[in-house]
Amino acid sequence: TLPNVLLLGCTSQIDLPAFIHPVVEYLVDAGVGSVVITQPQGGRMPGLGVEELASALGEQLPDVVLHLEADPASAFEAACLLVEEEQSLLCIGSLYLAGNILRHLGLDDDEALTILDPLEEEGMI
Repeated sequence: TLPNVLLLGCTSQIDLPAFIHPVVEYLVDAGVGSVVITQPQGGRMPGLGVEELASALGEQLPDVVLHLEADPASAFEAACLLVEEEQSLLCIGSLYLAGNILRHLGLDDDEALTILDPLEEEGMI
């Protein structure tokens, strides 16, 4: 299913407009209707403030519908409420944001993060 909502959060960027440009292209090409902007937490680099990220995105795409929620868990919940039937949510930006969302979903332990079956790795199956 195609996403109709984008959850976006990142750390500071050397060239924020250049970082945002492919996101803008995706939003236009995919017809994404809403963007929830958040601020990744707990990483080595501080998350970019929601107002600054919203401003940068709005400069390149003035008609985009933006929702600002600094807390990643609250932003995820808000984004889920915006997802329409037969659509989905795409979460992009910082790896720290992905970690925040996995933690919120209770999927940040070793078992949840394992993509390979340990028995398969050892050649036992």
